[in-house]
Amino acid sequence: MKKKIVSVLLCATMVTGLAMGCGKSSDSSSEKTSDGKTKIRMTYWNNEDTVKTLLDYLEKEVPDVKIEFQFIDNSNYDTVVDTQLSAEEGPDIICESPAAALKHAKLGYLEKVNDLGKKYSDAGTNVYSYDGDVYALPGISWFEGTYFNKELFEQNNIELPTTFDEYLGVCKKFEDLGIKPLAAGLKSWEPMLKNSMAFVTAEYLSTDEGKDFGEKYRNGKTTLEEAIYIIKRETRHFAKRQLTWFRRERDVIWLDKQVYDYQDAKILDSMINILKEKTIIN
Repeated sequence: MKKKIVSVLLCATMVTGLAMGCGKSSDSSSEKTSDGKTKIRMTYWNNEDTVKTLLDYLEKEVPDVKIEFQFIDNSNYDTVVDTQLSAEEGPDIICESPAAALKHAKLGYLEKVNDLGKKYSDAGTNVYSYDGDVYALPGISWFEGTYFNKELFEQNNIELPTTFDEYLGVCKKFEDLGIKPLAAGLKSWEPMLKNSMAFVTAEYLSTDEGKDFGEKYRNGKTTLEEAIYIIKRETRHFAKRQLTWFRRERDVIWLDKQVYDYQDAKILDSMINILKEKTIIN
């Protein structure tokens, strides 16, 4: 009975990587509140205030269930959850990353959620699948990309790039025409970071070596250590190409943080002095 209730909650809940734990007391009649509600324990790395709307919604949609929300700080989230699961005292609903869900599925800590998984696209469930079964449900997704000015490409007879090297070449062509090739909103650090990571992963995953990496990892044919090694290697390659491109920019002034003892105040003072020297600011 409790397993069915958890399935209903998973279906109603939209949070990153929700998985159904299979603790030893998952169907115990003792898991009841004084007013007869079934107790369901849920863990998450965000505090309760951030998911209050979600919890209020579940309370309304599933009134016979009492959710015991357990916030675990992200710094030791995996350690605490691993300890609870190994002691057969794991939560009923676990917010999992794809890597953690794969590990827990292999260890037999998670229930299969194949039927619920049919409500999602393969792109959403593949990262939570192991040996042909789905063990967690995706809840958050976002889409980011690079916009381009179609008219500028057509007016200057420039083909759209299909590889990273072609992308750098296009930037150089626009630069030679006196057109700034790139613009990015820097109000937040996230777009720059995510776009950089997207370049790294997309380029590797499009190669013959990388196109099957995700499937190999999910099926245990490669290791997390191998994934980390590849990410570091491809990041270094990407960084070198970025530096090559940036160094062609005549307006870029490089500051070596080591020279300033990695002190932000010193770096800021130097930046302000440079801007004053160039009469950009008074």
